[in-house]
Amino acid sequence: MTLGPLAASVVADFEKAVRSGPPRYLSLFDLGAVGKLEKLLHRYDLVRGTRLTPAQRAQFEAEDEVPYPPERERRNLGGYFFTTYAARTVGTGGCTARLPVNPYSLRLAHPFEPLPADLARFEPLRAQVNALISAGGIVGLTCSGGQGGLALLYTAADNPRGYQIITMYDDPPPRRVAGP
Repeated sequence: MTLGPLAASVVADFEKAVRSGPPRYLSLFDLGAVGKLEKLLHRYDLVRGTRLTPAQRAQFEAEDEVPYPPERERRNLGGYFFTTYAARTVGTGGCTARLPVNPYSLRLAHPFEPLPADLARFEPLRAQVNALISAGGIVGLTCSGGQGGLALLYTAADNPRGYQIITMYDDPPPRRVAGP
């Protein structure tokens, strides 16, 4: 896997937007696409046996195939995720693009395989999300003025930037162990 041609721009724009505050940061996201991807990810987390709390498992099992509304994603991304992940990672800046390192993050860059037949109702959503993934890329980032790392999944868009972010995940850099 290599970084796509937009990776450096995605990271530079993300850094500027986070340092400007939630409104500009949120403008980088396609909130409708985020809702589609997050709903589909929950179903795949169940099927793939991702480690979930009992509460998460119960929530995901009760969900239908209707994407989360943009309002939900605006609240989540603009509140908790802005403070906990975006602002923490960017800090005072100095961000650089890199490949994501977390296996969960890396998997986001690949189209979703078909689900079992009893989950066929998710197929239209899977097709929509796969089209978004195929039209974009993924980039990891770390920042000298911040802590941790993030993975940003983006897709092509008809806007001046040429892309919109469709999800963001915690992607901390590997821990370095001091040598002898």
